[in-house]
Amino acid sequence: MRFIKSIVYEEMPLDDGEGCVYFDGSTGNTLVLDGIALDVLNCFETERDLEEATDMLLEKYEGERSVIQNDIKELVNRFVENGLLKKAEKETVG
Repeated sequence: MRFIKSIVYEEMPLDDGEGCVYFDGSTGNTLVLDGIALDVLNCFETERDLEEATDMLLEKYEGERSVIQNDIKELVNRFVENGLLKKAEKETVG
């Protein structure tokens, strides 16, 4: 399954590398992401699946692939629940 970042939220970056505040003016929902969560979210600026996001984050962070991928999966589920990410409209076959 592929995901892409939603444009519903207004982004308000915190100091360099400390994360970002996301605000949805239509619902009043506010989310604060730390630097690592923001790195995960930014993997989905373009349409990607969990494998591609894992590959990107392994270039920046050290750790076991399975652990990092499980962490990404958990964050992606939270992001989808909160509207920061959405499922891609079409599956691409490559």
